[in-house]
Amino acid sequence: MKGLAIRMGLMLASVLLTLLVFEGFLRLFYNYRGNLKQMSQFDPDLGWGLVPGTYHVGRSHALVSHDIHINDLGLRNREISMHPAQGTKRVVMLGDSFTFGMMVPAEDLLASVAERELVRRGHEIEVVNTGLEGYGTAQQLILTRRLHEQGFRADIFVVAFYTNDLIDNLGLSPVDFQPQLVIPRFARTPQGGVALVHAPEFRFHQRGSITQSGGTGFRLHTKDFVISRVIGILQSRGGLVKLAQRLGIEGPRTWIPSMVRGWYDAEFSDPGWDLTTALLLELRREVRSHGADLAIAFIPSIVQIYDAYPLLLGQRYPDDPRVRAFLDDPLKPQGMMEDFCRREEIPYLDLEAAIREQGSEGKIYSTADYHLSSAGHQIVGEEIAALVTHLLADASRVRSR
Repeated sequence: MKGLAIRMGLMLASVLLTLLVFEGFLRLFYNYRGNLKQMSQFDPDLGWGLVPGTYHVGRSHALVSHDIHINDLGLRNREISMHPAQGTKRVVMLGDSFTFGMMVPAEDLLASVAERELVRRGHEIEVVNTGLEGYGTAQQLILTRRLHEQGFRADIFVVAFYTNDLIDNLGLSPVDFQPQLVIPRFARTPQGGVALVHAPEFRFHQRGSITQSGGTGFRLHTKDFVISRVIGILQSRGGLVKLAQRLGIEGPRTWIPSMVRGWYDAEFSDPGWDLTTALLLELRREVRSHGADLAIAFIPSIVQIYDAYPLLLGQRYPDDPRVRAFLDDPLKPQGMMEDFCRREEIPYLDLEAAIREQGSEGKIYSTADYHLSSAGHQIVGEEIAALVTHLLADASRVRSR
């Protein structure tokens, strides 16, 4: 018994030592979120913006670590001039955190992928990344106006639209749907345009995801890593959820995603969609006034791609009308955007099919933050390159007439 106790004690000590070494490894090489505090600052027009410089960022539970460079214009992009070089076309990517790509290296960003693919196709072109975490269509409009006022010129603007833009445009938090007074907010005018009705307030400048250092107090990064891996397996494999349901095992507790609450509840969807379409039309007027074209690419939510989410939502909230409406028509947002773009003759790219084709096994979205992984950026970048190729060809045909 004494020998057994000694062996068990040695085994336990070995396990604890291994966990301590792994914890130290994660903290040393993949815990750089503290640097994000210096990356973001309050902006009186946009609510928040980026401070030029180079920052090392990482997440221990994702084993991701790389540098992020912010150029003199406050964009996550290489340094650029106000005008593209002679003979070079310029494409601007407008978007939020999915375009910004916090946990994706610069060379893997969808803007970088699109540029390489367009160059490979023989175009003299540059693709500029202007995406920033939390930006909705309203902030993209303000940013575009600011760039134009500074003398910036481009040929094509592509809005990388994401499902939570609807809530962002209403100035609401996607977590609790409460007003976020640091967000600029517009309203429709009687003439059909938009007017700014609320400017960002500094005293309500809450440190969002781009500036958080990862929380305060003691955290076990090993625990975060393990939980992230387990969630990643469960969320992307609907077959496991179906098997558990057949065995009578209740799935893990989940919440009603902001995408479902925003698009399938008339309290938010009606005013949100009305304002969003008005903002998109105003954005098109803005870019056209400077000789550019506007296109829209719709990035689907992870909830629309991974089958585990509808299964869990149906199990947890069988009587919720919003959940039932989502399960009946999970691609409602894309359908509304497609109808709008067809009516207004705006080039439109629905990315759901391309992502679903390759995203069923959990490789397209990161398990760390539910955003696109490098593989996801690759798919989106290639699809956007195809869209831009068609736009350039159409423009060439018009000029040749």
